[in-house]
Amino acid sequence: FNKALEIEPENNVVQFRYANCLASLGRIAEALKVYQRLQQELPEDYRLYHEIGMAFAALGDLEKARENLRIAVELYPSPVTYLNYAIVLEKTGSLEEAVSYLRLYLQTAPEEESPQKEQARKILAQWGKRLQKR
Repeated sequence: FNKALEIEPENNVVQFRYANCLASLGRIAEALKVYQRLQQELPEDYRLYHEIGMAFAALGDLEKARENLRIAVELYPSPVTYLNYAIVLEKTGSLEEAVSYLRLYLQTAPEEESPQKEQARKILAQWGKRLQKR
C-alpha cells in the first residue's frame, strides 16, 4: 500500500483499502484517522460511516459508534449496517431499538441460511426474553 500511496496519494480507493488493512491488523486508531480524512472528501459514502462506527466500537467509544452507524443505516440500509447498528444499540442500552434492527437484518439478509443468520436468531430470542422481563 505504501508504494501505491506514493504513486497516487490522493487515490481514495487505495486509502480506503489501506485503512481496512490497518483495521484488520488491529491498528484501529490509525485506520480511524484515514477513514475520517476520507470522510471529509466523501461525506455521503455510507461505507466510511460504517467503518468509522466499527472503529469507534472497537476502541470502546460506543456513543460515537452508535452515531456513525446510524448515519450509515440512513445512507444505505442493508443487512450489514442493520446488524452492526443493532449490536451497538444493545450495548448502549437501547434494547427495543436493537431488536427492531436485528429483525430488519433477518428480513433483508440473503435467503440462504448461514451461521451468522442462525446466530442472529439466537441473539434475537435472548434479547426478546430480556425485554419480556422488563
